[in-house]
Amino acid sequence: MFRRISLLAVLTAAGLALAAPSGAAAATNLGETFTPSPTLCNLTNLQTTSPNGQYTVPFAGVITSWSYQALASPPNVNFKVGRSAGGNSFTIVGESGPTIPTAGILNTRTTRISVNAGDVIGIYGNAEGTCTIAGGYTAHSASGDRLLGDTTTYALEPSRKLNVAATLEADSDKDGFGDETQDQCATSGSTQGACPVTPATPAKKKKCKKKKKRAAFTAKKKCKKKK
Repeated sequence: MFRRISLLAVLTAAGLALAAPSGAAAATNLGETFTPSPTLCNLTNLQTTSPNGQYTVPFAGVITSWSYQALASPPNVNFKVGRSAGGNSFTIVGESGPTIPTAGILNTRTTRISVNAGDVIGIYGNAEGTCTIAGGYTAHSASGDRLLGDTTTYALEPSRKLNVAATLEADSDKDGFGDETQDQCATSGSTQGACPVTPATPAKKKKCKKKKKRAAFTAKKKCKKKK
């Protein structure tokens, strides 16, 4: 009885494991949006340290959207992704382009930025309203709107928390499109539409054996035996 129950438990656990969705495929939220304090942050800021690394990319994939909570008079903003170039130097490896947010609401924009594990998200604003002072957070800032491909040395900004969030998706076939919202065929890098269907190979028809000759042979054999 015990062996039967154990076997049933194993089979049930195996079935649940197969039915459970893969954690790697689920979208991951980065960063955080909030109503920022009137702190002057009209710089390119990268959130290089945060509790539990919430502004840091945990795995290679594609950022498919980003969000910013706008004040009543928001600055023009530009979403950024930075990559360490050693020490306090960073390279901008992704950006949204200049954006004029809608005042007083959460603004979310779609995008498509390939990222690596360890990259950090950030934001540029041409006026205050992109950050606040918060313990446990560290940013690196550089003057001006640092554009895609730019590598420069950033200044350390203790206790600076950035008002920006993003959605990260896996990119199983490495085609630069997020598996969940941008790619209908995550197993092929040659298409982002529905996966091509391979036509089934038609089964070969079995040739029927002629029974007449066999029947005649059997009858002839029986006649010989009777003689």
